[in-house]
Amino acid sequence: MLQQIISQFDLKSSLDNYTPFDKEELESLNKFKQFLNTQENVFDRINTFGHITGSGYLFNSDLTQVLLTHHRKVDCWLQFGGHSDGDTNTMRVAVREVQEESGIMDFDLVENDIFDIDVHMFKNIFVDDDTHWHFDIRFAFKTNQTNYTISHESNDIRWFSKSEFESKFDKLVANTPRIVAKWNRLVGSCK
Repeated sequence: MLQQIISQFDLKSSLDNYTPFDKEELESLNKFKQFLNTQENVFDRINTFGHITGSGYLFNSDLTQVLLTHHRKVDCWLQFGGHSDGDTNTMRVAVREVQEESGIMDFDLVENDIFDIDVHMFKNIFVDDDTHWHFDIRFAFKTNQTNYTISHESNDIRWFSKSEFESKFDKLVANTPRIVAKWNRLVGSCK
């Protein structure tokens, strides 16, 4: 089922049909569309201004916890995600990144489209001149698996309850109140 949804995913039409949650996400959506329409090589790291990334929030099956990674390159807790590396299917990128970074291979989408959009400056703490924009498309996934594997990209991985997420999630990249509100919406829609 997931593979079929991935194969049908079209970033441009998903962006055109996306309803931003708040003013900040609307701003990200507009920046994203402008980037997509004015830049070349938007799915590849050769674009040193920025590039499109795909990421995923991996929730447990009843949506009471989210699995996050303490990312080695940015030294904070984040959702799983990474570079497109030429792949124009951002949903496939997000699935790949969740699998590579968590070791969890079996999960499904909570919603069949974009969960969140965020445009942010990325700074690699190990490389002085590695600062560029990430145009991040985020998806919400859920899994029955609880065991995970810590990859070489992470310092740690762990499950967070919603209250822990609200209190400990670094505000470097994500808009925590927006993600929590969207998390609440997911829980409400799955009842």
